[in-house]
Amino acid sequence: MMGSSLAQLKILNLKFCERCPCLPPLGQLPVLEELGIWKMYGVKCIGSEFLGSSSTVFPKLKELAISGLDELKQWEIKEKEERSIMPCLNHLIMRGCPKLEGLPDHVLQRTTLQILNIRSSPILERRYRKDIGEDRHKISHIPQVKCRCD
Repeated sequence: MMGSSLAQLKILNLKFCERCPCLPPLGQLPVLEELGIWKMYGVKCIGSEFLGSSSTVFPKLKELAISGLDELKQWEIKEKEERSIMPCLNHLIMRGCPKLEGLPDHVLQRTTLQILNIRSSPILERRYRKDIGEDRHKISHIPQVKCRCD
């Protein structure tokens, strides 16, 4: 059970948790609007544990920044049941994730997503590159795509 103080968090930045092997179930924070995850070198995968168990996950989250996760290879969330995941996400920033192989479709398909910023993440940059990226079609609906390679 989450404490009432944590349940009221609107902005959260996790920085320099260098030995943390996984992300906590932050999706359970009901009013969180901005989340920054910085320099967490031990995280290799973002999975369903990050979401928590609510039927609506990150219900108010508008901005998500993930930066400096040098060992992050996968962000994959396999959902058995239909859940609403990040329904208000407007701005996604991905920086310094050199091993990350792709972004989850449920995040990219958000019609609310207006800005996608990818930097210092060569695999992502190739994958979503303008005109020739294999998955560029997945982000074509996003009005502002800032990718170092474009």
